[in-house]
Amino acid sequence: MKSGDLVRYVERPRATLPKVVPRGKRPLGLVIFVKEKSLVDERESDVIMITILVKWANPKWNGKNGISEECKTDLEILQKL
Repeated sequence: MKSGDLVRYVERPRATLPKVVPRGKRPLGLVIFVKEKSLVDERESDVIMITILVKWANPKWNGKNGISEECKTDLEILQKL
């Protein structure tokens, strides 16, 4: 996944976290930026957290700054740049 890719939100029925996007909605968005952050726990093992900054076609799904931070597993690529 990279900047410029067209993505769609994927609803995961087994997810236990609260849903921000209303049930049954699968908005389209454009990947703006991919962020990778290395997290280190007490045992000095690395975990890489990947978040995707998306600009949704429907403005109400974007944050105050005009984009939304999403988990990579919540998105499917519809078209690569």
